[in-house]
Amino acid sequence: MLALLPKKGDLHDLLNWRPISLLSTDYKIVVKAISLRLGRLAGLVLQEPELRLVLSVYANDVLLVVQDPGDLPSDPVQLVVAGREFPKPTISVSPSRVVALGGSVTIRCEGLYPGMEFFLHKAGHPKLHVPLVVPNGTVAEFPNPSVSREHGGSYTCEYRSITDQSRWSYLSNPVEIIVADPSYPKPNISLRPSGGVSLGKWVTIRCWGQHQGMRFVLNKEGRHFPPVDSDGFGAVFSFSIVCQEDGGSYSCSYHSRSEPFAVSYPSDPMELVLRELPPPGPSISISPSGVNAPGRVITIRCQCWCEARRLLLYKGGIRIQEVDADGDGGEFTIPNARQADSGVYSCRSRSRAEPPNWSDPSDYMRIVVAELSYPKPSISLSSSRGVTLGVTMTVWCWDLYQNPPPLSPDSTLSPH
Repeated sequence: MLALLPKKGDLHDLLNWRPISLLSTDYKIVVKAISLRLGRLAGLVLQEPELRLVLSVYANDVLLVVQDPGDLPSDPVQLVVAGREFPKPTISVSPSRVVALGGSVTIRCEGLYPGMEFFLHKAGHPKLHVPLVVPNGTVAEFPNPSVSREHGGSYTCEYRSITDQSRWSYLSNPVEIIVADPSYPKPNISLRPSGGVSLGKWVTIRCWGQHQGMRFVLNKEGRHFPPVDSDGFGAVFSFSIVCQEDGGSYSCSYHSRSEPFAVSYPSDPMELVLRELPPPGPSISISPSGVNAPGRVITIRCQCWCEARRLLLYKGGIRIQEVDADGDGGEFTIPNARQADSGVYSCRSRSRAEPPNWSDPSDYMRIVVAELSYPKPSISLSSSRGVTLGVTMTVWCWDLYQNPPPLSPDSTLSPH
């Protein structure tokens, strides 16, 4: 890039302008080396009076003037340097980038501004530039009603202003058109493990056909998989399930390694089903807590955000009751507690749909029901009056079967 700085004198004379380079140092070193080599041949090419080349740069325009020092300057010749200033367009293929031989396909190129002329390019065919003027809209469509093998390939598009053809957009991202070749039968596809797959697990998809030495492609909307060369008649794709979008419909196809845009018809679709993440375990509470007398009503509540799920109650790891969750949980009732109801309880939830989606188990809670054959013990204090801090107290606790020794204050928490 050059800029001109005024010197002194008549500024209508281009010799009174000083050119200054705004290019990088590396570029100037290369240009200097080239100019030194060309200077040796200048005397063989140029005739007297010496010709001078003066460059005058205004924005994107370059003005070339060839001048004999003894003559008046010639008429100026304007050399326009095209600039890419519009954002790159969006390119897409409809109805699918995989097209049957003889089928129809449309390439759609969308810009941001009206009044543009669009150009479609195919990789490897530099002379193919399909123009389409769109004076009012922002979208250009390039239809192909009958696709042949030659139409397979990688395409890009760009656009320029109709009124100022020096103003171009950047080139779009490439899009591929793949022609399905009827001479290649569609492959088979299988999935392991079959059934639902949880997040974080690995899956293996195997594709195989009737030809050896082929290159297989795994197809899924919105995801790209690198092609895999066959190990005989088939190929294997293995990957980890990292998000919900990894579930869905998969198919595969294959093509010759020398003709990547002429492929087989896709296999039958195969559905990869993701299992739901297990919800957190419910919270569990028991009322009343502590030791319960026989015959009391005990309520076990399991609480969770588990609407439209089933709640299950476990005792000692064995399922004993099951109810439909209501809103934020559900309750289980022991209407007439017995000593046999003592034990460790927990609960969890599961979906009503099959296959069930299980939650983690809750914490464990213990229910204690007193034994009828053991009457309640008696208790007394060594002093029935109030005591001051630092005074030793004695607590007696006894039953009908034995007369235990008095308990010291430090041993009152030990059962006897």
